[in-house]
Amino acid sequence: HRSLISKAARVCQGRYVQVAFGGLSGDESLALVRGLLKSATVPALLSEMIAPLAGHPLSVEEAIRYLVETGRLWQSGENWRLTNAPPNVPFSQPTAYKDLLLGRLQAMENETLHVLQAAAVLGETLDRSVLGSIVPGPMLSPRLTELVERGWLVAPSPEAPKLYRFKHTLTRETIYNTLLASKRQ
Repeated sequence: HRSLISKAARVCQGRYVQVAFGGLSGDESLALVRGLLKSATVPALLSEMIAPLAGHPLSVEEAIRYLVETGRLWQSGENWRLTNAPPNVPFSQPTAYKDLLLGRLQAMENETLHVLQAAAVLGETLDRSVLGSIVPGPMLSPRLTELVERGWLVAPSPEAPKLYRFKHTLTRETIYNTLLASKRQ
């Protein structure tokens, strides 16, 4: 914010450095996609599809996950392929971060979604044993493993073996805000 910048420059003087963050370039976005897919080559149309995301790394990552989870992008051998769109039908995907998340949520199985929503209510970091009292049953472990593999949650560390956390704060907030007040309670 401009007022914060001017105050920092005035109060901190020589100890103040302004760091400007910008979006990734097209080539940098494509390099990120190659890293996410662990592949040196990606479908040509994919770079056009991620262009509207303005090089925002989190949105690019969510777009790739969205395409994979909805079956529009899949791996065939060592190559990645995009679903063929019918003639004269534009191939589109959400371009806003929130819409990408909501699209991924819609593609999720109900039981896994329930675990993720309960986790969002518990907060940014959650204890597996507390989550287990909200979502009882033997299916909790495989659902948590799935949520980690799909990039929603970060696995516990050896130092805190029962603590999971959301990969991104925006993800948790978006999921939490989709819940009705009665379900949050």
